[in-house]
Amino acid sequence: MKGHSKMLMITVSILAVGLLGCLIIWGAIVYFGDSQSLSVKCIENPSDDIHLIHLTKPKNMTWKAGSYAKIALPNIKESGQKNRWLTIASNPGDNEILILTHNNGSLYKKTLTSLPAGSKVEMSWLTSNLSVANDKEPLVCFASDIGIAAMKPIVKEWAGKRSIVLSRLDKGVLVFDKELFQIA
Repeated sequence: MKGHSKMLMITVSILAVGLLGCLIIWGAIVYFGDSQSLSVKCIENPSDDIHLIHLTKPKNMTWKAGSYAKIALPNIKESGQKNRWLTIASNPGDNEILILTHNNGSLYKKTLTSLPAGSKVEMSWLTSNLSVANDKEPLVCFASDIGIAAMKPIVKEWAGKRSIVLSRLDKGVLVFDKELFQIA
């Protein structure tokens, strides 16, 4: 009986160490979020506080239309200003990653919108919560302000495949209007 108890204790200990190791690995993956370093190609300022950030796209990177990612600025040390969740306004087949944003005056946005070409940003947690059913019903898209960034790749992806109704609240963000209304 004593040998059986000892063997059980060893087995439980091995399982506990294995579980702890798995949790540590999972935690590291969650914490770092599969981060990739991207270069700023250029930044456009089409109007007022609206900025288009053009980033290099790694060859192996893909995403769904309407995705967003966590973009971190490595040189910011101030807590709460190091990263933001930003929508990707380009399609996976494009040769760049395009981000549309306001420069609202925060340290993060001021820094992001003034980065020179060649600067590095870290992208992680590339994901999407927008899904479109693959059917023949009209695709109705509502957007306001820079929310149009999420709709642009979806409209481009489904153009010609089904009817698209694009409705948006005009808050002065007209950067994709001509392109989208020609498609839709």
